[in-house]
Amino acid sequence: MPQLTFGKASSTTSPQHLARPTSGHPKHRKLLVRAMALLGALAITHYYWKAETRTARSLADISQFQNMGGIYARREEQKRLELQLQQKKNQEQQKQQKQKALTVPKGSLPPLSSQDKLEKGSTSTSTDNANNSVCLTNECITHKARLLAKPFPAKSSKSEWCLDEKSSSSNKEGMLLVKVPKAASSTAAGVALRIAHRHHCKALQWQHKPGVTYAKRNPQKSLLFTSIRDPASRVLSYLFFMEVSIQKQEYSEEWILDRLQNFSGRYGSIEDGQGGFSLQFAALKEIEKFSAWSPTNRTAVLNPHQVEANVLRMIEGYDFMLVVERMDESLVALALLLDIDVGDVLVTSSKVAGSFFHDTPHNQCVELTPSVKSKAVQTYLNSDDWKAQNYGDYLLHAAANQSLDLTIEPLGRERFDSAMERYQMLQEAEKKQCAPKVEFPCSKTGKPQPKLARKQCYQRDFGCGYKCIDEMIHAMDSNSNKAVQ
Repeated sequence: MPQLTFGKASSTTSPQHLARPTSGHPKHRKLLVRAMALLGALAITHYYWKAETRTARSLADISQFQNMGGIYARREEQKRLELQLQQKKNQEQQKQQKQKALTVPKGSLPPLSSQDKLEKGSTSTSTDNANNSVCLTNECITHKARLLAKPFPAKSSKSEWCLDEKSSSSNKEGMLLVKVPKAASSTAAGVALRIAHRHHCKALQWQHKPGVTYAKRNPQKSLLFTSIRDPASRVLSYLFFMEVSIQKQEYSEEWILDRLQNFSGRYGSIEDGQGGFSLQFAALKEIEKFSAWSPTNRTAVLNPHQVEANVLRMIEGYDFMLVVERMDESLVALALLLDIDVGDVLVTSSKVAGSFFHDTPHNQCVELTPSVKSKAVQTYLNSDDWKAQNYGDYLLHAAANQSLDLTIEPLGRERFDSAMERYQMLQEAEKKQCAPKVEFPCSKTGKPQPKLARKQCYQRDFGCGYKCIDEMIHAMDSNSNKAVQ
């Protein structure tokens, strides 16, 4: 085969000419060019082959990564399901424990930790009470209530509670009264209607509706208040009002004791076991039945910490609580918190109406039988049996009492005493000038007169005599201003 010869590059030859054949047969040069072209093609093919290989590997890596991501996702989903299953098991266990607590034998409840025991009451003479680990004496309840009481807030701006027009959300805004049966509810309703009348507030709720009705209220646009009464006084009042007076039930000491120990509904909480009637009625959150007391262990308080938490939630959830046994102080404090005149909370006492109640649906007057309390009844109302059933109510009453004191203190004693002096002055004037002229739905002889009362009362027998009171206050203030001038 002929030899291929390449010319030697001179010092002036450019690099691109170094591989160019300079001699030999033309065929040889042609073969050389083809060989070089083939080598170039092979080089290009090799380059793209390597590129495709790298791409394939990258795609394989991505696929593997995605597969691993799916594995991780499945693992996380499995963990989530396992957590849900565990939570469900825990809930079932708690439910079983709660159900078991309802049937524990007498005296077998575990004692509270020492840090939760009250300073007083650990030396109770009652064996059941000692086993219960909850002191039920008045001193212990008063002591525990100190931890729950708080001053009620001032709402001096009318825009916070008085709406000029009816709210589309009647259970969320305006004046909201939780009217607890037989806890001076007629007086409380009369006060609510009077404030609304004097200040032209259109949004007002004052019926017998439970506290949960207003659970979603707007605190910035509402005034939520109620009245709290001693549990024993309230239950006797309701028994004699509803069963003895309205339903004409003949009563005896044995009958009263039976009703106190075997009642339901508005009389108390034996069957419901929720800590007391007033607490479960006015609570802003449903209280689980038999979570505070069980008939299988009558002198024990179940879950006392939860009962106390329910009371605390009420104290913190309400803007004010009227204490029935301290009604005058309560009304004066409420007036100062709202920055209104004490004359705006003055109403004629329902006792002026006499001993008759107007049965509106039947338009008839029912003579009321005053409640009585024998020594045996009083002894039972002081027993651990009764106190355990109504532990929440007693705590609530004591906490409301102390909250009233805590509310008066920052108002200033001098300011409060001055307001109380004016209130009592107006009250005495009302008794002389207005009370004798007030017409209630029932006359003092028991004759129905709803049309006549409608001209003098805001609603039914609530706030009766308000026109006379308005005129009296206006006249007294006018005379006082003239005397100053």
